[in-house]
Amino acid sequence: MKKVKSKKKEANTMPHILGFKHLKLNKEARVFRHEIQHLTMDLRQINIKIQKAAALGQWFVDSIGSKKKSHLIANFESELSALEEVHYHLENFLFRVHAYRDKICVFLNCSLRLGYDNGDTDLQNRLQKNRIIKEHHLSTELKKFGSPPLSTFLAKRKLISHKVYYGHEDYSPHLLPKANPSVVGIKKASTEWHNKIKSEIGNADKCFLKIVEINSKITEKVIKFLDKE
Repeated sequence: MKKVKSKKKEANTMPHILGFKHLKLNKEARVFRHEIQHLTMDLRQINIKIQKAAALGQWFVDSIGSKKKSHLIANFESELSALEEVHYHLENFLFRVHAYRDKICVFLNCSLRLGYDNGDTDLQNRLQKNRIIKEHHLSTELKKFGSPPLSTFLAKRKLISHKVYYGHEDYSPHLLPKANPSVVGIKKASTEWHNKIKSEIGNADKCFLKIVEINSKITEKVIKFLDKE
């Protein structure tokens, strides 16, 4: 006897990348759902690159602060490039988080047929106040963009758009801490450097996991909305 697939199970295919299919999902919403899928996969790949490059960068920083390991550093400038790579990938990550937030808002506007202008710069706030969005608890997902770790990356993206990011006191292409080695000592400075790198890459990892959570929740809630239509 041929086994019949559950429609409900099929509808929830790969929710972590917003990869569900529903006959009532309009054409415009499908386009943005597809873009969100690719953005999510891009974020995943960039996060992997961040974590891998950071592992080498942290080893370099730890070696600087250890008398027993400092001899392992063959070329200071060459080893420093690992941290430049981390910084480069972190910037790519934050640009895509910003794009992800915007695409999610447009997707919800289209899939729920709310009628707002997709190019509205205040679309997120309009959606959060919308009765239908609230009734289906989608405002809960949108509010997550206003809290860490997502808000951390969105705030940095805002600094870049206002052209003050690269002149900001916390900016460093090597993720350097504020600790001065000549004041606190090389060991303590390297520990603070290590911790700063750990914090930055930790935020990226938490951010990606939060995006996976948002995708899954939105998949579930939009399907429920479409089933009732």
